Amino acid sequence: MPDNKTINRKIVIEPERAQFKTLLVSNPNYFGNLADSAFKAIKKIVGNTTYEELKCVGLYPEFDLLEAIVYVKQDAGYGGGICAKGTPEYVRFYLSYDNGVTWEDQGATSFNAQDIDSPKPLEYAVQLKITPKKRLCTFANLPKVRAILSWNIEPPANTPHYSPIWGNVKEGRVQIHPFTLILKQPISAVLQDVALVNILKENNLIEQKLTMAEIKGLKNLETLKKEVSEGIAKAIDNDTELAPAELHKLYVDQKVSASRYLFPMVKNLAKTPSVLTAKTPALKSSVFAGLDINIGDIIGEILKTDGNTTYEEMGCIGLNTVNDNLEATIKVKKPYGYLGGLCKKGSREYVAFWMDFGAGWEYVCLLYTSPSPRD
Repeated sequence: MPDNKTINRKIVIEPERAQFKTLLVSNPNYFGNLADSAFKAIKKIVGNTTYEELKCVGLYPEFDLLEAIVYVKQDAGYGGGICAKGTPEYVRFYLSYDNGVTWEDQGATSFNAQDIDSPKPLEYAVQLKITPKKRLCTFANLPKVRAILSWNIEPPANTPHYSPIWGNVKEGRVQIHPFTLILKQPISAVLQDVALVNILKENNLIEQKLTMAEIKGLKNLETLKKEVSEGIAKAIDNDTELAPAELHKLYVDQKVSASRYLFPMVKNLAKTPSVLTAKTPALKSSVFAGLDINIGDIIGEILKTDGNTTYEEMGCIGLNTVNDNLEATIKVKKPYGYLGGLCKKGSREYVAFWMDFGAGWEYVCLLYTSPSPRD
């Protein structure tokens, strides 16, 4: 591998990259990315992804972690080699609970990129712990997320429409994990005003700093209190697993294949010795009682399935160099087919990671989402 001096001799970095901050000192709007600036642009560069590009955004719902995958695409242009400090790649996140009308700043995170002569792109991951607005499982909570990647200069806070010079903007939609209502007192007590207000505060649905007088003046307070009241019964029951007959009833009109929703049951039956030696076929067992299905046909369909991405698909993968975590984004593509709605146990999406350090693929770890996604 050539040293950093060799890399720098072979690759010519344009002045707008090499002298980036110096040019900004001379003119904050040198690159013309600032709206309504009093300074005249000298050379227009906005959203340039030659060196780095934000490819995917997502949320790890169980831990309220916003994540993004950034591709570093060149061998040089990052301020120094692998033993140098390099330059920061910043990612600022926003959430919108009203479909993009307003955006709430969630904060920024970053990693350092260096000049590395290697196959490209290099795929980096970042994550940011957030405190989203939680809702009971009776209501879908699907905000839009916006991430802004900006090289060597942090995107300003509370500026969701900021245009980066080197970098880009990516949006997606995520599912906020429902808040779990743990009843430490009778339901009648929970339904009292003070208890309901505390629940709303704890789940970030109303601001913690508001006084009780200010809270009583909120226009949407009664709506929020009604949401909690009506959702208590279902929220208590939000970890149940649907039986095959219930899944069949749920999906018969949604055109979800039986091989999809019965797959976990079939796999579990195959692990049960008593089923393998039973005189009565599994079809007639209580597991599939009342279902007009042919278990042989379902198993045949399962065996023919390989790499089906109809319901879910891997988006991006990357390494978080801050905590050495491998991360991946998953696209959930259908409204149905995940073993139940938000108030049920749902299903898991597993991701197995392997790495090749030069001697072949080595198994690293297995991650999964639970109990998400759901219908």
